[in-house]
Amino acid sequence: MKLAPSLMVAALLGAAVTPTQAIEQRLKLAGTWDGNRLVAFEVKERDPNNDASRVTVNGHITAIDHAARTFDIGPMRIAWQPAQDAQLAIIGLHDPVSARVRVAGEGNHLLTSLLPAEVDAANEVEIIGAVNSSEPDAELTRVSIGGISAWVPRRLYRDGRVSLRRLDDRRPAEQFTTQIGGTTVTVGGELELNLGLAGNRDVDSRRDDRQLDVEPGFQLETAFQFTDGVSGFLEFKGRHERSYDLPLRLDETNTTLERGEMWMFYDRPFGLPFSLQAGRQNFAEDREWWWDEDLDAVRLFYSSYRFQFEAAVAEQAFRKSLFTHDEDAADTDVRRLLASARWRSSSALTLDGFFLRQSDHSSRLAPGDVIADWRKDAEDADLTWFGLRLSGELDAADDSALTYWLDLAKVHGSGTRIEFDDIDSSTLVVESLRHQRFNGHALDVGLSWSLQELTWRGLREPTFTVGYASGSGGGRDGDNQFHETGLNDNNGRFNGVNRFRYYGELTNPRLENLAVTTLSFGLRFWQESSIEFIHHYYRQNLPSSAHSMRIRSTLDGNHRDLGHEFDIVLGIEEFEHWELELNSSWFLPGKAFVSRDDAWRFTFKLNYNF
Repeated sequence: MKLAPSLMVAALLGAAVTPTQAIEQRLKLAGTWDGNRLVAFEVKERDPNNDASRVTVNGHITAIDHAARTFDIGPMRIAWQPAQDAQLAIIGLHDPVSARVRVAGEGNHLLTSLLPAEVDAANEVEIIGAVNSSEPDAELTRVSIGGISAWVPRRLYRDGRVSLRRLDDRRPAEQFTTQIGGTTVTVGGELELNLGLAGNRDVDSRRDDRQLDVEPGFQLETAFQFTDGVSGFLEFKGRHERSYDLPLRLDETNTTLERGEMWMFYDRPFGLPFSLQAGRQNFAEDREWWWDEDLDAVRLFYSSYRFQFEAAVAEQAFRKSLFTHDEDAADTDVRRLLASARWRSSSALTLDGFFLRQSDHSSRLAPGDVIADWRKDAEDADLTWFGLRLSGELDAADDSALTYWLDLAKVHGSGTRIEFDDIDSSTLVVESLRHQRFNGHALDVGLSWSLQELTWRGLREPTFTVGYASGSGGGRDGDNQFHETGLNDNNGRFNGVNRFRYYGELTNPRLENLAVTTLSFGLRFWQESSIEFIHHYYRQNLPSSAHSMRIRSTLDGNHRDLGHEFDIVLGIEEFEHWELELNSSWFLPGKAFVSRDDAWRFTFKLNYNF
């Protein structure tokens, strides 16, 4: 889910969509205004669960009439109220602004908030809102958002479908593009720098375990548009990791270079009502609760606007790393069947279904077997997951939004847990095998209330979120414990600009024999920046000496209270090419831990997109 909109895979999805089917789809559309019509050069899809009467338009003011209390941004005329006179008095012709409006009827756009904006060109206009209608022809599709028409090239928006992008990747609107024969080639990617400083990860202050992690990396991407319906993608990723025990003693270093996504996409081959994608491709869903992973796979897509379906068979076909020992043994010789379906009833209800079947056909080990360290795989399992998600936006006051989600999952199957012992730094011996049955369940439910029109001293959209998640515990034999898919990241957002680990940035636990209660308060500021204050309380469902937190300490096996984590997540995305994220976390261990001193972590992430 990457690259320039003009070249990204015409994502998903096969069946033709009529104008009425496109209603409630929400787009971010950027284009140029020539005084007569708006022609788009970029289209992105946005969360459809928002009030269809709310529209945001960014651009330069092209006309202003203080007597009539109206101003124009490109094709949109916006009216303001007498109470807003003071704010509009300091706004002048050609000023770049971001206006949030409420559509009160055809051609009737009422201003709700106005902020300064950065807009590159005087004739550039960006509109974000729900699609009212969509009328395709041979070259352009006329899309109406908030009663304003825009003409979109069919390579960007085809039959109600938009280019597919990775959920946490941003790329600039304009990338290096060239023609090679009849093929359009676009090159882009990302440079990144991650810094992490952590301390007391064993929650025992008697030992100084402060550590600094430095991780520069890159992604290099090339997209190929062979024909209108056939496209390809090629990606390489690299990372250099250095860990220092403070004060600055090198502890560990690791360099990786691997293939990323490498696929071909066929849009409705031979006129069939579906699309096909083959190769290494990204599987992701909104909350990354089920999956967010690159897999070698063959995937089938079908879609009308209200209903989408995809199914895939995946198994690692080739080594992904140029360094053999960087391979993850847990991913080799594992075949997966994945399927998901989505039905959009309305903005108040979207229903998703998920299915995953995992079959491990790797060679079986026996006690006493000696293997290389890089072949270590602590579990062989044949498992099946299935579940549902309900989400949407409920009716609320005119100036607020109430969104909800409910995830339910069930897993069953059997597997073998393998215990190893070290022979030396590069060799292991199998110590014991333990057979286990899985029959667990999990849920995640939450509610966010956002005051979308409230602003104060540059801060806006205060959002309150409450959530509860629980994965079943298995007691001493572990038979009923929930097991995550292993493809998931538990990464998402509430109302901020950047995604984060919503079960805890520091502890980052798996939802296995665990209950997590979350409270959050967030604010937006500037154009594309936000800050969120998050609290998590952790508790085991059944007392156990094992836990899945990123904490290097044992439990007493008698208490269930695991403690509290406090996170502050700051995201700044004001610039086309740059992203900045700052996170701070504090963990207060509970009675279940043998040692109970506080742990902490700070992270700094800087990305340059090109």
